[in-house]
Amino acid sequence: MMDGIGNVSSTQDLMADKLKPYADTLKMAKTRLEQEAKNAAIEEASSEFESVFLSLMLKEMRNTLDSEEGGLFGGDGSDTYGGMFDMFMGQHLSEASPLGIGDAIKEHLVELSNISELPSAVDFAKTAAAEAYQHNQDVVGE
Repeated sequence: MMDGIGNVSSTQDLMADKLKPYADTLKMAKTRLEQEAKNAAIEEASSEFESVFLSLMLKEMRNTLDSEEGGLFGGDGSDTYGGMFDMFMGQHLSEASPLGIGDAIKEHLVELSNISELPSAVDFAKTAAAEAYQHNQDVVGE
């Protein structure tokens, strides 16, 4: 195919030139969609963690009640009904994020997702060991 000046170019080259402005827009849209999906997954994971944590906390609190005296959900089905109660209350409470555990986990996961390269396990262990040693030296020195 010939262009207006008499140069020969392929149809693919012409199409590539026409679509070039849209390529950057498509890349930006793809990046944005990937980031939104990552943020949604982080939000869900942090909320779910706080829900499970609250459910376990409620379970342990309920276990401290004396079931002989009636307690909460006393009787034969206490484990079943109490477990369901704990689960649903944990889910409901996590929506309000009363403890802030989910928010802290979310911030940490967002921070980790923005790090391009995580340190190796050996480097992490060396750093942690050095910090622990320094902390022990500071405590002993006091």
